[in-house]
Amino acid sequence: MTKNNLISVLKAIGDLSGDGLLLFNLRIHKPEYVNDSLLGIFDISHRSFSLQPAFYLNHILPEELVPLKAVYE
Repeated sequence: MTKNNLISVLKAIGDLSGDGLLLFNLRIHKPEYVNDSLLGIFDISHRSFSLQPAFYLNHILPEELVPLKAVYE
């Protein structure tokens, strides 16, 4: 599966999910996709969220930081 196909599949899942989903592009340091559920959880608009990607980092649960950092590195 190519990267573009994988992103398309994840977006399709995100569009149907009640869980919040964020796809963050590490090369450009911006969200590539944010589903409506995540926006609803934080009660923010897509545009404001896209302009403040660091907002998400401040809301990561402490127990998720270690595995997230491992994947990032």
